[in-house]
Amino acid sequence: MLWSKAIGAGGTGGGGGWNLTDAVYDGVSFSLSTQDTVPNGLFFRPDGTMMFIAGNNTDRIYRYVLSTPWDLSTALASGSFSTAAQENNPAAVFFKPDGLVMYVTGGGSDRVWQYNSTSDAWNMPFWGVQTSIYVGSQEPVPTGLFFKPDGTKMYMCGWLNDRVHEYNLSTPWNVSTAVFFQNVSVGANSPTADGIFFKPDGTAMYVVSDGSDSIGEYALGSPWDVSSATYVQRFSVAGQDTFIKGVSFKPDGTKMYVIGDATNKLYQYSTA
Repeated sequence: MLWSKAIGAGGTGGGGGWNLTDAVYDGVSFSLSTQDTVPNGLFFRPDGTMMFIAGNNTDRIYRYVLSTPWDLSTALASGSFSTAAQENNPAAVFFKPDGLVMYVTGGGSDRVWQYNSTSDAWNMPFWGVQTSIYVGSQEPVPTGLFFKPDGTKMYMCGWLNDRVHEYNLSTPWNVSTAVFFQNVSVGANSPTADGIFFKPDGTAMYVVSDGSDSIGEYALGSPWDVSSATYVQRFSVAGQDTFIKGVSFKPDGTKMYVIGDATNKLYQYSTA
């Protein structure tokens, strides 16, 4: 069961990042409209030198190279991949840490698709479908996707049921082995859930709330167990975008990135 705390009543980061109480907009943004006018989910390469955007309007995953890691002002478009044959409404993208496997979900197929690289890691133009899994029984409009760092758990959310769903993978990183385990409702504090992100140790979860133009912060009493989630607070991004679709963090939690398709931009925040 979820219990609520007042907005700003504490946080999960201990003063060194990850705490939305400390979040401030950096005044840095990056326009995505040249590639897609309905940008959705986002994913950063762990070293911050690349980012990937799900283009909902063009049915493509776009890659951008950052010449200065984690600095949006240095981003340049560099390749794309069409998902139209599998998913014509891509809403979220995620990568295995080695960059050799890509995962995409969306409301067109209600599936999570797994693509394997046919060449080099992180190389967008060369991907082949390996397998997929249907998630529509839990969420008819999947919009967010995340994996535990060891690939043994997958998390999905969607704006129709406003729940975060947890799956166990018997073979790490192979979505065909994913089995639904449990879920938790976030609708009371994060209505119209459009994206999710977890702190690397699994003790905090962040939910994009399109319905409240905010990022909701949740503490997990048991790491990676969504049933142990407790609502902490939310951070409004309405001053930047009123139709937000995705969130990502720098690995140390000191930077947060939010994507929105009211302005078709990606925004950068400091959280420490």
